[in-house]
Amino acid sequence: MIDAVLEKCSKAGFLDDQAYAETKTRSLRRRGGSQRKIEAQLTAKGVDRAIIESALRQDEQTDLSAAHIFARRRRLGPYRSADDRHERRDKDLAAMCRAGFSYEVARQVIDASNDDGRRTKASD
Repeated sequence: MIDAVLEKCSKAGFLDDQAYAETKTRSLRRRGGSQRKIEAQLTAKGVDRAIIESALRQDEQTDLSAAHIFARRRRLGPYRSADDRHERRDKDLAAMCRAGFSYEVARQVIDASNDDGRRTKASD
């Protein structure tokens, strides 16, 4: 009975790990997901390593652009008010690193000037 259900789902295209990995990668990148976070989530779901690497190669967004999205969503670094930006720098860096971004990428985003990081709603 289980084999019949799996066969039916497979024919319908519901069991396509490649499509799942690509869709999940795009979704997480739009929300500011790092490459490490994407790899971890797909691995936890049982997606094969080769499929994960393929999905990440096809992804056009870099970790740097995803880091800016993450920082904007969490109001870190250049997206934070100027008053407490300096005193919260280390905590902002830690939040970026916990999200899977390398220290170098996190530092680059957190230390960006307001002009580099902050965008108006019209340009988003």
